[in-house]
Amino acid sequence: MPPAVTGDRPSKRREPRRRRIAGIALPAIAGGLIAATVLATANTVAGYRSGWWWPLLLLEHLRIQLLWLLLLMVAGLWLIRRRWWAVGALGALLLNLIVLGPYWFGGGSSSETTLTLLHLNTDRGRRSTLAYLEDRTEDVVFLQEVTPDFANLLDELDEYQLVIARPRDDTRGSAMLVRRDWAGEVVTSEVMHIPDSAERPLLSADLMVGDRLVTVISYHAIRPGGSTRTRYHSNELNHLASWVEAHDGEVIVIGDFNATPWSNPIRGLEAAGLVLSNRGHGLQGTWPADQPGVLRIPIDLCLHTTGWETVAYSIGPAIGGDHRPLHVGLGHRPIP
Repeated sequence: MPPAVTGDRPSKRREPRRRRIAGIALPAIAGGLIAATVLATANTVAGYRSGWWWPLLLLEHLRIQLLWLLLLMVAGLWLIRRRWWAVGALGALLLNLIVLGPYWFGGGSSSETTLTLLHLNTDRGRRSTLAYLEDRTEDVVFLQEVTPDFANLLDELDEYQLVIARPRDDTRGSAMLVRRDWAGEVVTSEVMHIPDSAERPLLSADLMVGDRLVTVISYHAIRPGGSTRTRYHSNELNHLASWVEAHDGEVIVIGDFNATPWSNPIRGLEAAGLVLSNRGHGLQGTWPADQPGVLRIPIDLCLHTTGWETVAYSIGPAIGGDHRPLHVGLGHRPIP
């Protein structure tokens, strides 16, 4: 009589196969996680030396992505018992958190909002950006990448009036609008160039807000890429810092800086006496607009002198262009 067949024999036969698969898969997974950790750590450390070489300056912008990647590496390496590698990934994560932490923590203001601003990249005159303006309530609006055809459409806005515009057929056109019922006053408005040799026209206006006069600049920096363009981008921002230091009075600069707030060129603006509006208000990415938040970087920024405080800071939705709108509410810092 043949022996009875037990129900666990197939599983016993499968067990060596499972072990072989695990023996191949686990080292492969560990190797991938370790390689990703090494690359992310190298990128993190290189960001602290971004002034050495222009590719490092571009990689410096990816700290948000590195933070989330390293968080995944810490969890993955810990789960597969590569604990020392997980500790190393945690160290690199903390290096990024040291840089990014001030943008998430320490916000809050006791000032009342006295000036609201909207910075909006029209992506060469997309009609959807005009529709977006119809529902806005900001006091002052700065538009970039304004084409001649788009500038002609601005008269259709019921709630806003045009102050000054320099439309162009490329990406360098701009315009400034104010609400018709705004209680403030536009004292002067002009086109400026920083540095003087720059081709891109920048809009500047002296605004009387309550009893204070402030100069507001709509800024648009060249997009870095390659050694020449990256060097010129840094040169533009260095000249802006020099202009701020030489200016006698309060200043607000808002626009597309093509640089993240923690990058080396922006640190130069902070050294000149400007304060980043998004400190304490989170890192809300503006570009590229159609990507999820973890993949976007904040390159549309607002900075101001210490006579002002940021009361509100938010990023608008994707409205068809490659940048998301930037909304900022500012208040007067109490004079001691």
